Amino acid sequence: FLFPFSFIQSYIGFKEIVVMKKEYHYNLWKASRNVLIFALAFALCLFGAVTFLVDMGLIKINLVANKSIILLFLITGVLRLIYAIYSAYFSCFASVKILKKANLVSISLLTVLATLVFKLNDSVNDLAFFLCAIWTARLFTWAYFAQLIQRSLEINKH
Repeated sequence: FLFPFSFIQSYIGFKEIVVMKKEYHYNLWKASRNVLIFALAFALCLFGAVTFLVDMGLIKINLVANKSIILLFLITGVLRLIYAIYSAYFSCFASVKILKKANLVSISLLTVLATLVFKLNDSVNDLAFFLCAIWTARLFTWAYFAQLIQRSLEINKH
């Protein structure tokens, strides 16, 4: 369930870098919202396609028994697509100083999350939850620092 999102994440990131370089007033919020809508629709279509393939007997996955991990993978995929916008934004506009700060925050959050995951049962679902938590923390970190970048760009315009 994650591979299709990874493939699309790369495409979105590269495509948005080109758009950001061309547009003087790039609307990060609008792009994020559009990607969120696309990501949710894609997740539903992916789940629908897999359900259809299971019903046709073409693949063997017990959707009911694996519903938790499937949901976590779909949520992680959606987060990764949204993250692609912020990653592209950082590639275009972040200073080295902001990039270092954002990475430091991300590493700190990852350390906390890793400490917590070692206290869990180490089930596949726990690891999938950890993966989802990593992408959530990374996305919120990048979104926060992207807002700082936007403010500094607006101040420098005036």
